[in-house]
Amino acid sequence: MNFNEAVERIMKMIESDKFGNQLAIECIRRAPDDESPPCWSYSLLNRLLVAFSGSQDVRGIKTWNKLGAKIKPGSHAVKILAPLVKMRTVTDPDTGEDEKRQFITGFRWANVYRYEDLESPPELMIRDYTPKEILPFEDACRKMGLDVRFRPLTGCYGYYSPSQGVIVLGVNEGAGAVVTITHELSHHAQKLLGMLGTRSNDVLEASAELSAQVLCQLYGFTGTEKQSAEYVKAFLHVREGEPKEVLKKIGEILADVEAIVNKIISVKETIQPVPEYQEQA
Repeated sequence: MNFNEAVERIMKMIESDKFGNQLAIECIRRAPDDESPPCWSYSLLNRLLVAFSGSQDVRGIKTWNKLGAKIKPGSHAVKILAPLVKMRTVTDPDTGEDEKRQFITGFRWANVYRYEDLESPPELMIRDYTPKEILPFEDACRKMGLDVRFRPLTGCYGYYSPSQGVIVLGVNEGAGAVVTITHELSHHAQKLLGMLGTRSNDVLEASAELSAQVLCQLYGFTGTEKQSAEYVKAFLHVREGEPKEVLKKIGEILADVEAIVNKIISVKETIQPVPEYQEQA
């Protein structure tokens, strides 16, 4: 499989009706421990590639062999992306000292095999997907230092004002309201995570929309998956440019989505006081 085919495969995965649900499952999974399968620690993109292969556990041949398991004849490998890493010397802007850091320069395909393709497989560990705490969206907004206001709007369903710390919604019921508040809340999480100003607008919009889809799935709001897929495609420009760069971009977006969702569902204390909201003229 070449990188052009990989981009097409990943885009079909994103456009799938099952993508939002699977993305939600992968984002809320419990943290891996010493007994967890290695793939639980894969990047979100690779975990999705594994999930869409129909498995919960994949490993390399040598790893399975160490467990006394053998691959069934005729089984096909699952392709995941392994980063190509180089060490570079950079100057720390705070200390002025030189230090070595790892940089990802590209990707290569790595072969892993599914648990389902083993002869005499060992006992399978089943994931517990139950999140520790899921907060109602308005409550999550206020616990993250945001105010939520409703007012008539034209041209959009809502917006987020980072300077005023407020989400303004032009809809107050139905799927439109849920998707909008979660999308704008995701933008606020981006601010708290230091993503605003360090990501391009298309990346911010794509990761906010995908994060909104995860949160909607957690609360059982469905039916907007295809609309969100089109929204993401419009910002991603996924079929333009070098395929390796596109794959890198998608991987970075999915990593941001995981951080955004975990930030929102793990908030327990108010981060800052809710600011005074000034109506715009």
